Amino acid sequence: MNTRFPHLYLSSALVALMAYSGQALADCIDNADGTFTCSGVSQNLDPQTGETTLDNASGDVTLTNDGIISNDNTTATVGPVRSISANGGSNVEINNNGEIYVDRSTVVLDPSLNSADPGTGALLNGADPVGVAAAVYTEANTPLLTINNNGFMYAGDFNFIGPSDYSAVIFGNGTQQIINNNSDISNYWFSYGTDTFQEGHWAIANFGAGDTAINNIGNILGDIILVDRNPLLTAAQLTADQ
Repeated sequence: MNTRFPHLYLSSALVALMAYSGQALADCIDNADGTFTCSGVSQNLDPQTGETTLDNASGDVTLTNDGIISNDNTTATVGPVRSISANGGSNVEINNNGEIYVDRSTVVLDPSLNSADPGTGALLNGADPVGVAAAVYTEANTPLLTINNNGFMYAGDFNFIGPSDYSAVIFGNGTQQIINNNSDISNYWFSYGTDTFQEGHWAIANFGAGDTAINNIGNILGDIILVDRNPLLTAAQLTADQ
């Protein structure tokens, strides 16, 4: 299998510090069903627990988080869990000065049950489609994702309870991704060298043909993977080849 890595730029200097304007910031909307929606230029000052959707379907979205945004799923599910996701085709900027994290109950997959779906090639564990627990998730229709992190972004928890396989702090396949980290991006399920690709304990995972720039003067804990296709498909292939 030929794997083409998208462009990756690493810098020891934070070159794109977030700039504030005089524009008023709107609150995100509580949908009263465990989800939230942010559009336009928004700000969060409070704890938001549940999936937060950045509504970039009708225009660019800039979210400034000065509180806590989390999705703490206590159900042991192998499916996707997301704290922040985008739903459209415009640019997204996240300025984090607080906490953004994802957590879920311990999910340790038995690799002997892994298989590739014969129709889609997607990763299955038994009969269950496998999804990623991600603090921030975007898809290919988001042309530009910019993250200015001056707070804490993480997967898992400070007590290292887990692990949870297939997790990432930042996950997606956007066309262009710029991550300016001045503080901490950590996957607390990462175990310092004993992980395998099939377990998937990632700090940053971006796939597709897009460019990824990481300007880091803070701390990043976990693997950084930049591959040409969804890493879950690669994990399925690796399993099939064993």
